[in-house]
Amino acid sequence: MNIWTIPHHVPFLKSLIAGLFEKSNHDLEEFSKIQILLPSRRACKNLKDVLLNYFDGNLLLMPDIRALGDLDLDELSLKATSSKTAEIISAINPTIDPVRRQCILAKMIFDKTDLAPSHEQALLIAAALGRFLDDMTTEGVAFDDLNGIIPDQYAHHWQKTLHFLNILNDQWPKWLQENGLIESADKRNLLLNAWADLWATTPPTNPVYIAGVTGTIPAAATLMKTVASLTNGGVILPGFDVECDDDTWKTMQADHPYHGFKTLLDHLEITKDQIKIWSYGEDPKNTSSLDPVLREIMRPSESSDLWFTLNKENFEAFKETLENITYLKTKDELEEAQLVAIKTRALLEDPKKTITIVTANRNLARHISSKMKRWGLDIDDSAGIPLHQSDIGRWLLLIAQAATKTEDQALFLSLLKHQLTHLDDHAHLLKDVANFEKNILRAAPDYESIEEENSVSSEDSPSTEIYERIETIKTELKSLNSALKNKTLSFDQILEAHLKLAEKIGPKDIKENITDGTLSHDDDVQSLLWRGDDGETAAHFLSRLLTTFKKLDQNDHPKIQTPKSYITILRQFMSGVNVRSKFGTHPRVQILGLMESRLHDSDVFFLCGLNEGMWPPSPPSDPFLSRHMRMNAGLPSPDKMIGLAAHDFISKLGSGREIYISNSQKEGSSPANPSRFIVRLNAILEKLEAPLKTDTQLLKWAQQIDETQNVLSAKRPEPKPPLPLRAIGLSASDVALWMRDPYGLYAKRILKLKKLEPINKQISFAERGQFIHRCMEKWVKETLDGLNETALDRLLEIGAELLPTYCPDASIQPFWQHRFEELAREIVSYEREWRTHNQPIIIEEFGECYLSATDKNGKDHRFRLYAKADRIDQNKNDQSLSIIDYKSGTKITKNHVTKGLEPQLAVEAIIAQNDGYKSKDGISIKAPIGLLTYWILSKASDFGNDDITNKKTQPEAIIENAHKGLTDLFRAFLDEDMPYLAIPNEDYAPKYNDYEHLSRYQEWGQSS
Repeated sequence: MNIWTIPHHVPFLKSLIAGLFEKSNHDLEEFSKIQILLPSRRACKNLKDVLLNYFDGNLLLMPDIRALGDLDLDELSLKATSSKTAEIISAINPTIDPVRRQCILAKMIFDKTDLAPSHEQALLIAAALGRFLDDMTTEGVAFDDLNGIIPDQYAHHWQKTLHFLNILNDQWPKWLQENGLIESADKRNLLLNAWADLWATTPPTNPVYIAGVTGTIPAAATLMKTVASLTNGGVILPGFDVECDDDTWKTMQADHPYHGFKTLLDHLEITKDQIKIWSYGEDPKNTSSLDPVLREIMRPSESSDLWFTLNKENFEAFKETLENITYLKTKDELEEAQLVAIKTRALLEDPKKTITIVTANRNLARHISSKMKRWGLDIDDSAGIPLHQSDIGRWLLLIAQAATKTEDQALFLSLLKHQLTHLDDHAHLLKDVANFEKNILRAAPDYESIEEENSVSSEDSPSTEIYERIETIKTELKSLNSALKNKTLSFDQILEAHLKLAEKIGPKDIKENITDGTLSHDDDVQSLLWRGDDGETAAHFLSRLLTTFKKLDQNDHPKIQTPKSYITILRQFMSGVNVRSKFGTHPRVQILGLMESRLHDSDVFFLCGLNEGMWPPSPPSDPFLSRHMRMNAGLPSPDKMIGLAAHDFISKLGSGREIYISNSQKEGSSPANPSRFIVRLNAILEKLEAPLKTDTQLLKWAQQIDETQNVLSAKRPEPKPPLPLRAIGLSASDVALWMRDPYGLYAKRILKLKKLEPINKQISFAERGQFIHRCMEKWVKETLDGLNETALDRLLEIGAELLPTYCPDASIQPFWQHRFEELAREIVSYEREWRTHNQPIIIEEFGECYLSATDKNGKDHRFRLYAKADRIDQNKNDQSLSIIDYKSGTKITKNHVTKGLEPQLAVEAIIAQNDGYKSKDGISIKAPIGLLTYWILSKASDFGNDDITNKKTQPEAIIENAHKGLTDLFRAFLDEDMPYLAIPNEDYAPKYNDYEHLSRYQEWGQSS
């Protein structure tokens, strides 16, 4: 048999071309007659590129280069001569679409078993079952072969699994036959077998070579056996070690890099000694000095004790090769990406050097690509990204999510701000969105307006007619929401409505009128949504998806049980499609996955993400059969993936190129273990006293590249605005802020900065406090003439009326209502006693007065002081006033009141003494202050009055001290040299500070 191997240290494709050209006697015409079969389309593309470089771009007729899976059925039909070949061809029917197969299997699972309670889960199980069917078809295992692999003594759930698989055995082949379809893997097997039979009975006149194929698919191995028997053909294996010792060969398991070759040679019925070296190309040597080390790295665990007998003198030759390998150990993925990016940028200084970054970690690949943009280098990951993670994929799912949760303003805002949401004019839309967000979504609720709307049973939100574009999108989302809730619509009908909405609000080819700059719309305006790599991929996938569903019977469609089901199902379908760039973004740097890097040559290789579970990958779990059952059924071991990853590793490590291997101690936020390949390599090299070299300078560069040279520490801000800006009116709450955080007052009143409400604001204690205040206001005003026997009932009625306004969440309302009912009983009971001696005269009213202060130049200044009093009552006996403040939250201490840190009551008293509050008739209330008190309304058990004044602390003293303190404070800040200092005393910092981030308190404060 004509079977060769190209060693690791020899560039595979260059050596292949050199050998085939030599076998053609250096005749380009004869060379063009060769047919070369490679493992993948990417390998075919790489070979064509290497061919052009090999012949210096000269004109030549290319050989017939094909991927092994792209053998042509029509050509086969024309050449078929034997009845066996014709019989195989006759069995090749059209293949079933993967989505159609998944839907049919999901329906069978949902209808015939109890494994899936919903259609979404049935689709997930169907996807896993599809992969299981592919494995069985590829390996030529029939369902009948499963009957004997689960003995009766096995657990009941395994028997249940077998019963489930037997149901499919009865139904699935029958369904395929009735519909004239076959599995894709079955068609590939039939094609490979047909070509093998054709070439066995009628050998081709032109040379045929299979190169770079490992023969892990039985049908491919059969074709390789036929080609290897041809006189003018042969098989060239990638990186097989002809000097592998017999003990290793006999004991190796599926996780060994040469286990696939062993399976192939058993199929070919030859021994490893019959494989010859393809001695062509730039290095005719059979082996590399690193090969003995690679053999030891991959030695089966059964014989790993031989490592203790290694003699470093026998390995001296490899040390020179080892100088080309550098090990980079990093703390996390970001640092690993940084190191790779920096080194790649340095290597690009050589204009002839090519660099390949190989990794199985797609997150790491994206990090590296992102880091390279620092130097204006665009590098795409050749493995691509799943469609649902691309820009257009995320946007399509965002539309569906926003339609599903129409009440979620954050989702709606995300959709409006997305770069693909254009409607008719993206620029004007963004301006409307900015105003809509500020004035509608983030505006503080106007509860009085809401009360009025509720009183007339208005179900509409505040008028947003001026935001016509936004209202248009909102209307379209509501229409899609209706479609999602309509259970009579099939999946494809909802998808069509979804895509029509996407095209309506997406970018369009809109003409601009040159004369006046207006935008004109054509009736058949073209959507620009499907542009670019992700747009074209999405268009092709969605078109194929719709076509598939149109061919499906309505009963086979996924059932949209809830609007969320549609999103889950669509995401499942999209996750199976990858978006890849059509053109390489850099001519000398590539990021490749493990499969893409096979048969690829480069001057420098980065082997990145060498963590256990990533490279090698964790063996895939089979949801249907255990490892032992798979082996009994004739299916390959899950460790097969580890063996392929091991071969990828040693192929690059032994290539003789400049190699950088790296791993990180964390993947995301989780600890990570180094790959077993690195552990074995370090163990061998430690025994041989030849550790891998590291690049300490590269580590320093990575640490320093983002390091700021001059770090300026933040200082406590102390703005000093000019005097005219300081003459401002202050409320009682402003005075409290002034005492605790003058900078906050500066930001609020002088800079006029106002905190915006959060999107989808959650109901908090603040709303509950406003609810209680409003209930008390209405109830007290209604009961000014006295409390009758229905007073409690009326207070409860008011609470029930106002509850939806302040607590729209129906799930929370019962808790508020129960707590309010308990509190109402305490309030009414206390008020009956209180009202016998006191009469409310001011209820939730504003009052104001002016205070004077003299600046350092002797000039008088007046300041407006105002406050909204929760309640002021007048004693019926001595006519004195009681200033009452409702507290539904944190309890106020008397110490803070006397120090001026909580000035609400004192400020209201000062205003009252200065005739600042007016009665209903507009008459000033003139009376002495008798009581300053807080009423605790947080809950019934805490209800009571907390008097600030008593015999020792008379109200006159508190008011006098507050008046003097305010005047002194005004006077101090009339000096332009007096700064509005941020939090002068951190012990008295405000509990809730809207301006803390502006003052950068976390950088200079005590909590930093």
